[in-house]
Amino acid sequence: MNDNFRSFTNNQQMIAHMRKLAKESKTTTEVILEEYTLDDFVQRIAKSKYRNNLILKGGFLLSSLMGINNRTTEDIDTDIKGKDLSLPEVTKMVDEICEIIPVKNDPITIERVGKIEKLHEGARYVGYRVHLLGTLYDKSRANIKIDVSTGDVITPKEIKYTYKSLIDGTPIEIAAYNNETIIAQKLETVFSRSIANTRMKDFYDLYMLNNLRKLTGYQQLKLDLPLTKQALINTAMSRKSYDEIFEKLDDNQFLWQFTFSEIESNAAMKKKWENYTHEKAYAENIEFQDTLIAIKELMTELFSENLTVKRYK
Repeated sequence: MNDNFRSFTNNQQMIAHMRKLAKESKTTTEVILEEYTLDDFVQRIAKSKYRNNLILKGGFLLSSLMGINNRTTEDIDTDIKGKDLSLPEVTKMVDEICEIIPVKNDPITIERVGKIEKLHEGARYVGYRVHLLGTLYDKSRANIKIDVSTGDVITPKEIKYTYKSLIDGTPIEIAAYNNETIIAQKLETVFSRSIANTRMKDFYDLYMLNNLRKLTGYQQLKLDLPLTKQALINTAMSRKSYDEIFEKLDDNQFLWQFTFSEIESNAAMKKKWENYTHEKAYAENIEFQDTLIAIKELMTELFSENLTVKRYK
């Protein structure tokens, strides 16, 4: 996406450009428009007074780390910090961010639409989902979402993350999760949910993150392994799933190893993965076993006897 999106002067030029990108990325024009709109909104966050209050995580962050050819999303996930997680506060923040014009002659307008929804994990309330409508040159439209939540622990804390805009390559600095916390939370989800897990994107993300961190072109994905294990400990303790990962069994194995074997041999999990690869072209050549190899490699490194880690209470 090195062509300067903002150099186009009308909707027709932009649609032609996005069709070309969609073909190169094995996706659709609609997905490219969504990604551009998400990117435009994140630039607004970065220019707002809330840039240190909304901490970027989730799919959009992963898209920026991996590249749009490897990961797409239709929403922005954030943790809130230093502000009340209340409906009036979230409404005010989002409305003010929508009003920001990130650059001169920006062709995208963004507005809040529909009802703001409460987010729940089981019976626990964790935040709000806000629906947004992006309009390009007053014609093409994209529906996106921003989730504002709280409750997850970041180890040791959020970072200042600079990513290149998907739109025009401009460097954007924003508060974000570090790689170690991203990996830890996804590993915790895999092992705490076990064969009941329907989030195949976690298996895909772990596969990609594990493989890309070894490549010279992805220095931003390098892992501090002791810190990653700290993050896994902290996440599991926060989510009350510590024993499901770290408990020692009679055969001197950890419980995660038993769970891993269950996942590996479960036909339903393989079927879920097949369905996911049919929906996501970027995953079509990856076997479920490939994702498990990556997960086992990560866990084996984290549970190496040579890895020294302080257990956080």
